Amino acid sequence: MRRQRLLLREKRRKALYDEVFKSDTGRRVLSDLAAANYVYATAFVPGDPYMSAFREGRRAVVIDLINYSDTSIEELMKIYGEQRSNDNS
Repeated sequence: MRRQRLLLREKRRKALYDEVFKSDTGRRVLSDLAAANYVYATAFVPGDPYMSAFREGRRAVVIDLINYSDTSIEELMKIYGEQRSNDNS
């Protein structure tokens, strides 16, 4: 019984994430979050292990969102590149 409730809760959660992040707008937001939180670049700060750990924590949250939304980082990088191109036009 408990396992069924957990599976149902997980199924609802997955549906919510899909609703938000499967849309074009959601993918653009996820791409922006990835850019702002060190997914496309290193989180490492030479000589500062505390800042490196802080940045890695931010990065880990966004990577969880990416993984849960079944989106690839490559796809998000492409979206990010397109957004930057549009901003520079």
